[in-house]
Amino acid sequence: VSDWLVGTRAAGEKFPPSPKISSKRSAIRYSLARAITPWRCRFDHMIGLFGSYRSESAAIADVSSMAASVPDRFSCETIAGDGAAFGRVAHGPGRSGSVARDGKLTAMLCGEIFDLEEFADDKSAPESAAQLILQLAKTDRLDRLADVNGQFCALVHDGGAHRLSLITDRLATFPLHYWQNSDGLVF
Repeated sequence: VSDWLVGTRAAGEKFPPSPKISSKRSAIRYSLARAITPWRCRFDHMIGLFGSYRSESAAIADVSSMAASVPDRFSCETIAGDGAAFGRVAHGPGRSGSVARDGKLTAMLCGEIFDLEEFADDKSAPESAAQLILQLAKTDRLDRLADVNGQFCALVHDGGAHRLSLITDRLATFPLHYWQNSDGLVF
């Protein structure tokens, strides 16, 4: 097992110190657990989008408990209203994404779109990737995001129509996981 584990690590990467193990069977279980669940993929290293979307626009959506669980070293911004509340966790303020609002329409992005200039319809590129997504949402052309070059997840909330769109890049580099029931959606 230990030879196999050495081959799964990146060059120069070390596992955290092993706990005291009382038996050979426990040692094998511990080694397999480390191989299956790499130590560097802990929850507190994740950035992305989170939120709560209620089926009825008059219902209260709250993400304060989700936002409170974000470690202090990350930045977290939240937006709430019209039966939806959502947020973005990033490595620092203004990093790894953007937010754009226009009336009842909101776009929030985590990650990056690399070809903003090439992707824009007019001669001037949008100020941010969220601004581009907002422009596409206004013209019902979110399907054009399939052609964009980037690593991102995004959401578009239309408070007027009470509609939420969750979007990832074509490889789902920033995945969005969700749970849904008759009351709404949590992601």
